[in-house]
Amino acid sequence: MRGSLLFPGIFIIALLGWSCSDRREPLAVQTHPAGWMDPASPNFHGKVLVFDSSLTLRSCRSCHGRDYRGGDSKVSCYQSGCHRGYPHPEGFAVTTRSRFHAFYIAEELLWNIRACQRCHGMDYAGNGVARKNCRQCHTAAEGPEACNTCHGKFEAAVPPLWNAAPPEDLGGHVLSTALGVGAHQHHLTDTTLTTYVRRDCRPCHIQPRTLVSVGHIDNVPLPAEVVFNAFASDSGRIQPLWNREEATCSNIYCHGAFVFYRDSSRYSAFYVDSIIQGNNPSLRWNRLEEGPRDCGTCHDMPPRGHLPVSATGCVNCHPRVVDADLNIVGRDLHINGKADAF
Repeated sequence: MRGSLLFPGIFIIALLGWSCSDRREPLAVQTHPAGWMDPASPNFHGKVLVFDSSLTLRSCRSCHGRDYRGGDSKVSCYQSGCHRGYPHPEGFAVTTRSRFHAFYIAEELLWNIRACQRCHGMDYAGNGVARKNCRQCHTAAEGPEACNTCHGKFEAAVPPLWNAAPPEDLGGHVLSTALGVGAHQHHLTDTTLTTYVRRDCRPCHIQPRTLVSVGHIDNVPLPAEVVFNAFASDSGRIQPLWNREEATCSNIYCHGAFVFYRDSSRYSAFYVDSIIQGNNPSLRWNRLEEGPRDCGTCHDMPPRGHLPVSATGCVNCHPRVVDADLNIVGRDLHINGKADAF
């Protein structure tokens, strides 16, 4: 009896061994239904992942690998132009991780956040294929397209303040010695001398109306374009200059490159020359300690070509601009594109 059972047992073990040793190609067995790759099909995998609660992206890892680049199936989710950046890797939403999505948007999408609309919806609120709401973190009215998503900062005031000027700059720098940071905040928030350029990019840049405005994110690679407007050029009477290699600004109206002509002035009696002019200093953009320290940086006291008068006498003719102690009291009238007297 024992011998009669031994042979069938050996046969079964051999059969199982042969079948297990025959490694099958994963794709030889159809795992997905028809229409899995067709966006118009109800079986399209994007729709299934959204509406079938029993499936998650983790389900895909069992065949496509932990990084979705093939795994046992040898089929990468990123191949053939299907998914350029999705499924997202681990850490995509974690600011301290090397795969944080800000780096991907900068390096792969070249700052064009609108590519995210394809999955997150036109309003980024998770109304597309992906149900993740970008506005939970990007709380500005413009959502992820707010200026301070990429540069500047969010000021949590009531209401929140718009502050798109670095720091941070696009490289993540926060110190003023960085070329991308420099004197941005000084220009936009320091109202010691003037309020005329407060929160206004236009003296030095073409201020975009939207994320994809011409001249905004289409300048790749960096740097940002410096384009001076009529205010900086004194209505075209001077030619402002930006030297990136030296990080200097010169020939700028608001830095003392102004000229007033006696022949066209209502106050010709105050001229001792044909012109009254400023000092036109060349200022270092990223060396704030070298910037204007007093009135005499941008113009003499009084300016060259002006009738001699004591410095404290400025208040006699410019009472709405300066007081007897040389404090600027009319900051909306100082460095505003015109001379205000009496």
